[in-house]
Amino acid sequence: MKGNMHMDYLHGTDCQILQHPDMFHSNSDTELLGCFMHVRRKDRVLDIGTNNGALLLYAAKHHPCYMHGIDLFEEVIQTARANAELNRVEMHFTVSRLQEFQSDPFDLIVCNPPYFHTQNEQLKNENRYLRAARHQEYLCLDDLFSNVRRLLKDNGRFDTVYRPTDLFRVFTCARQYGFFCNRMRVAYAAENRQAKTVLLEFQKKKSGETRIEAPAFLNDRSSYGWEDSL
Repeated sequence: MKGNMHMDYLHGTDCQILQHPDMFHSNSDTELLGCFMHVRRKDRVLDIGTNNGALLLYAAKHHPCYMHGIDLFEEVIQTARANAELNRVEMHFTVSRLQEFQSDPFDLIVCNPPYFHTQNEQLKNENRYLRAARHQEYLCLDDLFSNVRRLLKDNGRFDTVYRPTDLFRVFTCARQYGFFCNRMRVAYAAENRQAKTVLLEFQKKKSGETRIEAPAFLNDRSSYGWEDSL
C-alpha cells in the first residue's frame, strides 16, 4: 500500500501526509474544516469518514485526550493509521458504517460529508472509495444527524462543511434532530465572487445565536485564520 502513495504536507501544520492515488485526497474543504474546528485538551474527538486521517492530524495540534476515526474500508483505515504513525500521534480507528458504530459519547464530532444525493447511477463514481466519499449512498443526511446525536455529548459540538445550495436541507434536518447552528463561516473562491463552501458548527440546543465568523477566500490561504486555530 505505501509503495503506491505519494507524500504531501498538511497545510497549516508541520505534518506530512501519505495519500493514495485511488482514494479521496485532502482538499480546500479539509483545510478549512481543520482550521474551523475548535479542539480542547479534554476533548474526545470522532472523525466520521476519516479517509487519510487529515482532520485528526489537525485536531492533534491541540492535544485532545482521545481521537478516533471511522471509515468504510480497511484499506482507507490503513492509510490513516500510516499517517498517525508517520506523525507520531496516537489515534484509534475502526472500519465501520456510522450507523453501526458504538462508543462512549464524544465532545467533538467532525465530518467532511458526502455532498451528492443523486439517484442516477451514471453520475456516480466507479471508484468505490471516491463514490463513498462523494455520494450519499452509505450516509444520507438523516443518518448523519441522527447518529451524531446518538454519539455526541449533550454539550458537545458537531463541525461539518456543506455547499451553500445544501443549506436549507442541512438546517431543516438539523432542526429535526434538535441541533442549532452556533457558528458559521463562509468561504469564497475570491473577493467579490459567490460563496463556494459553508463551515457549520452545531450543538444540541433549541434556540440561540449564530456567530458568523470572518470569511475565508480560497485564493488566499492566509485568510483561513491558521494563527488563531493552531
